[in-house]
Amino acid sequence: IDASDKRLFSANNIKFRVKLLPLIFKNLSIPYIEAQNININLHRDKNGKFNFEKYITQDKSFPLKLNFDKTLLKIKQSKVLFKDDKYLKTATVESENFYANIAERKKNIKFNTETKLSICEQSGNFCTTSNIEAKAVLKLPINKYIDSKDTNIDISLKNISLKPYLPYINEFSNIKFNNIEGIADLTILKTKEKPQ
Repeated sequence: IDASDKRLFSANNIKFRVKLLPLIFKNLSIPYIEAQNININLHRDKNGKFNFEKYITQDKSFPLKLNFDKTLLKIKQSKVLFKDDKYLKTATVESENFYANIAERKKNIKFNTETKLSICEQSGNFCTTSNIEAKAVLKLPINKYIDSKDTNIDISLKNISLKPYLPYINEFSNIKFNNIEGIADLTILKTKEKPQ
């Protein structure tokens, strides 16, 4: 997958399981999904519209209701290419050993992954690469602003250059920054306190 590839999604060696009994009640329940290699090609135009938005539909005529409660997702390798014409940047996220547990009834998703994140100016004048190890529990649905009380995140970022992330920090934060510069190693550990 590369910047010229128009495919939104491609995958190799996908395995999944479907529960048969819920199909009687028009529920498509998928408890297990595994893939060896997944490529995702995302694009955001200068107006902020994403290429996947045209596939999102609220069509109630679809005959089956998707159910991902207690779904285990395992991906050996994945690559996400994100071309962002709004901020004139291109990011690549390469992950290994991605595991996720989706629990719709408990309204959360648990995941862990090892990731290499690269972000470049589309002009080619600047590129930076960081290594990320993450374990997280996020409340569903995931909103634009993630509330700390709804999350449990352990994350380690190595050799992260802060400047190229400035527009995204401002987009997803209530606090606006004029400038952020520097290279940092960052570790965030958050464990929810259990009620006594």
